[in-house]
Amino acid sequence: MEVLYRNDIQTKILYDVDAVKERLVRYQENERDIEIQQERYERLRTKLMSYGVYGMSDMPRDQSFVTDKVAETIAKAVDIENSLKTAIRNQKKEREALESIIVNLKSSNERAVIRTRYFDSMSWQEVSKLLFGMEEDFLDRQESYERRVFKIHGSALLNMAIYQYNEQHYYDTHPDGF
Repeated sequence: MEVLYRNDIQTKILYDVDAVKERLVRYQENERDIEIQQERYERLRTKLMSYGVYGMSDMPRDQSFVTDKVAETIAKAVDIENSLKTAIRNQKKEREALESIIVNLKSSNERAVIRTRYFDSMSWQEVSKLLFGMEEDFLDRQESYERRVFKIHGSALLNMAIYQYNEQHYYDTHPDGF
């Protein structure tokens, strides 16, 4: 929780920066899970194709074994495909929700840090190089630029938390949206 004082009414407001960060990390982890599920699905498809080639041989064999294995593999593939469709649809909704917050960040550096770190899964070094790599002293002061990225990241998380708080507070006090 980040504590800030609003000057206009001198009240203490808690902004849940950790919740914003956890949401972004969860998004990133869900992306990785989708990638893994897609790889599993592709492997099962390849396995199914090998059953087709295996079944075309002239050699006599017990077809019930192949049929059982094919049916089992098809069932797994269908389950993964259905799970993937749901995960991708949910991930797309979450990406849109996060983007609706990110576009309201005033600093292009804040938007870039959040997008590259969480959507593109870049390392801190890669983010630093992307933002500041064109600076003449970048190689000499790389650690300094990395610390700068950390500060931008912290500021972005706080500003996202403030935006979420303000949006929620507005809709709590104006349930009909007006």
